Amino acid sequence: MAYFGQRPDLQSKNQTKSWILINYLKYYKAMNRIKTFSLLVVLSVCSMAVMAQKSIVTGKITGFAGEKVAEIQFFYDAKTQKVAVDKEQHTFQAELDLKEAQFLEIKSGGSFSSFLYVVPGENFELNIDKATLNDATIVPSDGKIKTLNAGMNQFYKFVEENGFKTTIKDWGKELFNRPELVSRAIEKAVAENASNEKLISTLAPQFKKDFNLFAEAVKKYILIDKLTLSEIEILLEGISHSEMKNTVLTIPLYREYLIDLTNSLAARKLENWDLILDYQKSSYIAQSIASEACVKYFPNKSVINYLFYDKISRELTVSGVKHQKYIDYLFANSSKIITDNFTKQYETLKANSSGVTEKERVAAKDFEFHDVNGKAYHLADFKGKLLLLDFWASWCAPCKAQIPHMKELEKIYAGKDIVFASISLDASKEAWLKGVKDEELHNLVLHAEKNFKNAFPVAYGINSIPRFMLIDAEGKIISDNMSKPQNKKEVMAMIDADLYKAQLGQILDKHMKAVGAENLMHGNGLEIKSLQSFMGIEIVHESQYSYPKNLRFNFRPKENAALLPAVGEDFFKNRYLVVNKDTAVGNVKDLEKAASSWIGKLAGLEIFLANKVENVSFDFAEENSDNPDNQYVLKGTFNNRTDKYYLDKGSFLIKKIVSIGKIDPRMGGGFIEAVSKYENYKSVNGVMIPHSTNLNNIITIKVMEATVKPIDKKVFSISEK
Repeated sequence: MAYFGQRPDLQSKNQTKSWILINYLKYYKAMNRIKTFSLLVVLSVCSMAVMAQKSIVTGKITGFAGEKVAEIQFFYDAKTQKVAVDKEQHTFQAELDLKEAQFLEIKSGGSFSSFLYVVPGENFELNIDKATLNDATIVPSDGKIKTLNAGMNQFYKFVEENGFKTTIKDWGKELFNRPELVSRAIEKAVAENASNEKLISTLAPQFKKDFNLFAEAVKKYILIDKLTLSEIEILLEGISHSEMKNTVLTIPLYREYLIDLTNSLAARKLENWDLILDYQKSSYIAQSIASEACVKYFPNKSVINYLFYDKISRELTVSGVKHQKYIDYLFANSSKIITDNFTKQYETLKANSSGVTEKERVAAKDFEFHDVNGKAYHLADFKGKLLLLDFWASWCAPCKAQIPHMKELEKIYAGKDIVFASISLDASKEAWLKGVKDEELHNLVLHAEKNFKNAFPVAYGINSIPRFMLIDAEGKIISDNMSKPQNKKEVMAMIDADLYKAQLGQILDKHMKAVGAENLMHGNGLEIKSLQSFMGIEIVHESQYSYPKNLRFNFRPKENAALLPAVGEDFFKNRYLVVNKDTAVGNVKDLEKAASSWIGKLAGLEIFLANKVENVSFDFAEENSDNPDNQYVLKGTFNNRTDKYYLDKGSFLIKKIVSIGKIDPRMGGGFIEAVSKYENYKSVNGVMIPHSTNLNNIITIKVMEATVKPIDKKVFSISEK
């Protein structure tokens, strides 16, 4: 999990209370609760400070990306400590107030975390080598710290010798299919620890317990998708009766284990209920179950706070307030320091999310506002154009902060069928006119007589400003409390959806014609043979397609002797997928997932297939108007992802696709983005096929052969074993 800002101190205030503090509480238990709580906090913090011991860590950043690292973050005792890196020497120094021996999480730019076992009062040096910002190799100086970490280094070394790079983010996911590798790696680590057992037990008596927690967690972590509901519940019950310290948060892969375990509990329960895991349609049932499991089974409040901080942060960033009950539950079960951190953002998002949806649009109330010459304007005067109303006042600083953003929107939409109107709620006309002059307003500037008591503001409950409203060309409310102009993409997406609606059908028709959709809808099929290259691995793709929904897809990795020991012989076997209408067969491991994404296996034809076969509707994406390139940006929403299609305005062919999909619940939920770029289009019997595809600048696919002709329907037989 990546955090780019200071995380709040999640340390529980109920731990490590002294005998004096406890008796102090008894003596004063009749005191005012607020005063008592404040005193407890002060005494508790003082008591903790006495127990902590300082460890001085010094170090240097090296490697290709070393010069770009400006800060090191150390996470321990459920808190984050930031340390600046010297810009010239690329060195750093920090004092760590450690309460007990534990794993220390280290971040040095990017989102990858490294882990090192440290003890209070033990100073040490680090060399952090950064080949890229998103990975790191950390080597401690010779001494006791290096000895403590020798076993873990053996674990990492063995895993890497078998083809898995542990210096990159989410490396643990690579181990899911190799449980035997993990067991052997742990054996290596245990053997190394045994060789230094005397020193380890003297320096850090609890190291063995912490290492065992790591070993047991990582063994279960890679097998979670194979566990039954009852097995998951047994593991969670065991955790609920354990002595869970704050320090478990920095045990490698332990946080991921807790997250996956609770999410898998939700998945298994939904399977028993025979429900589809569709987060949007199920009101976040899966996430709610997982969060409730955290509260039920995890005995340490600080651990719950840490996990809920991540859940709240991700939810507000990705989904806003679409799932308020879920967010409210997270708030209700988090400490005040967590809720205080997000309350302002949450309330702002809720305020900006109100308003009616397109399906519920109703006619806007009529209004009467006057311009500088006294001319009256009514709703009917703007029929046929979108109308964006900005309610402001000359005395309102937040209102004036939005004016530059409004001006930017006006430039973007200059000449389009949209009117930007600034409605002043100043009490006096003189103050309004002075504000217009001072802010150099050049759009339609109007004044609402009686200011906040004007009939229109009263009708829509406008009692605080700035406030923004969007009305469509028919005089119906799109939103009576829309996002502020500073959130440009959100505002533009809302505007574009209406402004370009008439053009959308024309663009889709031109795209269908450009790709040769008619040739595939009337008898012809498509055969393509491609070569995929990925980090030294080459895979041969063979696809056969016949309209509307018949697909056979074969792929076979080319044998690679160097990779054979790491991936095994099975990796190089042929795999196939057959889709025939709504039925799919094949020997692909994730058959259901592969079958649901069959459209993406026919590059360049995604819009045609989604629209004509799956009846997916399209709209303009947020980037459409503010697009520096000569392209349209369309958006299609599927069950589990949203795809944005960038069409060349000249050829109407797809230049790239940005796919935003939901991550598997086992991996903690959230979203992942993939970018496919298409090049070198060629016409094959009237069908335009991109002969070069680049995925995230990592995977390349080159078309070797392509044919458009009638396909024998036998190849789509679902009886094949």
